[in-house]
Amino acid sequence: MKRHIFTLLCTIFFVFTTLAQSNNVKFERYSIETGLSSNEVFQVYQDSKGFIWIATKDGLNRYDGYHFISYKANQQDSKALQSNVIQYVYEDRQNMMWIGTEDGLVLFDDAQYVFSNIPININTPLKKINKLNVGFMYEDKAGNFWIATNGEGLNLFDRKTKTFKTYLFDANNPSSIRSNYVKSIAEEQDGTLWIATDGGISVLKQADIASGKFTHYEANPANTNAIPSKYVKGICIDDEQTVWIGSDGGVSKLTLENRQKGVFKVFAHKPENPNSLSNDYVKDIYLDSKGNLWVCADAGVSRLSKSNRNTGNFDNFRHLSNDASTIIANYTKRVFEDKNGQIWVSCYGGVSKFDPQRERFELYQYNRYIKLTQTYTFAVYFLF
Repeated sequence: MKRHIFTLLCTIFFVFTTLAQSNNVKFERYSIETGLSSNEVFQVYQDSKGFIWIATKDGLNRYDGYHFISYKANQQDSKALQSNVIQYVYEDRQNMMWIGTEDGLVLFDDAQYVFSNIPININTPLKKINKLNVGFMYEDKAGNFWIATNGEGLNLFDRKTKTFKTYLFDANNPSSIRSNYVKSIAEEQDGTLWIATDGGISVLKQADIASGKFTHYEANPANTNAIPSKYVKGICIDDEQTVWIGSDGGVSKLTLENRQKGVFKVFAHKPENPNSLSNDYVKDIYLDSKGNLWVCADAGVSRLSKSNRNTGNFDNFRHLSNDASTIIANYTKRVFEDKNGQIWVSCYGGVSKFDPQRERFELYQYNRYIKLTQTYTFAVYFLF
């Protein structure tokens, strides 16, 4: 009997000690000498040298782990950025750093610290294009460099000749890409490209790159097995070759066995279920190295663990104005995992960084009053 009482007391002590440790959350606030140039962040990216690049509505930022350096447009200098609206950053396999802006494509020379603005002069039977609103870039396994734009279709860019092959929507051609507003690209093991557009999903096989013959998955309100919205914002493919889609109708998945039938399983927001998707207006989706699916939406960021791919039970992280242990803003744009496994969330309010090893979020936010970046660090004891 005494042994049982002793065991019970030890158990109670352990439980209360654990709870005390969980509640004893320490907060640290850091000031960074050179801050973000804008709170409206479109993307975070890490280059091969380890620098973190942050694309914002008002300039490009580089972070070395201690300080931010900001690059701003100067239309009087041909070797500077020509637009402050930086929407995407991408380093290709030749270690060339490409910057996508609302006005064009830019190559950054990190040895000379100069920018080369790529001239745009595209003539097609459907449209003449003299600028590209670049929102996404991707180099496929074959070395093809793709530029996804907002309004100018999908572009295959030849980096040697600096010329473009443009794929535009053609109402008279059912095999054309479904929209000129292209949001994201994912690649299968065989090189087939899955393309998210504002007109549904377009699929391009490597063998059809020359002809530009696409196949499609489209929204159909009368078909519950179809994608729930034509406005597809994000797309990725997991290790089981399941295609994940983020749209204005939530998150959908298309398994390998259901591709021929075109049967999608949809995970949508349900107010009565706190473990459902936080919001159906998905801005982007991202698969991390552990196979977790991160979803950016209008109500914070959601995470679908690899073990919950079938159940659809999400962990939802929302901003609360009275709780410093929450994400910096609810309107989230993109997620990115760096080489150390840390998760960066681009928000319209700054950047939140989550370190799974330390169980901490760090918030990087521009403060126009003191001209410093304030870094808030807090433990998130409910994750993992």
